[in-house]
Amino acid sequence: AELKHGRVAMMAWFGWLAADGAFGYPLRFPGELYSVDSIPSSYVAHDVLVSQGSMGFLLTVAAVLEFCTGAVLVEVAKGESDREAGDYGLDPLNFLKGKSEDDVNRMKLRE
Repeated sequence: AELKHGRVAMMAWFGWLAADGAFGYPLRFPGELYSVDSIPSSYVAHDVLVSQGSMGFLLTVAAVLEFCTGAVLVEVAKGESDREAGDYGLDPLNFLKGKSEDDVNRMKLRE
């Protein structure tokens, strides 16, 4: 759980800076609702998006994702899965394909 929460915290921190323009230009979704005029800062964004309804959708998506990943935790607790902590089997760019066990462990340590 610590790995997943750490990754989410890193993405949230980056998103907070990006939305407020810390990189020279505020990165926002297209549309008038998400413009700097409608939502001047990340601090104000929560209240605006709750009243608009976007946060309800975000909560639903997060709940579905947590529910789906929770099934694996039950398998690990029962001893039906030998999955390591933080290993979600996600390697779309094939960084670990054809690597030795030492190389894989080194990549995991860098993470």
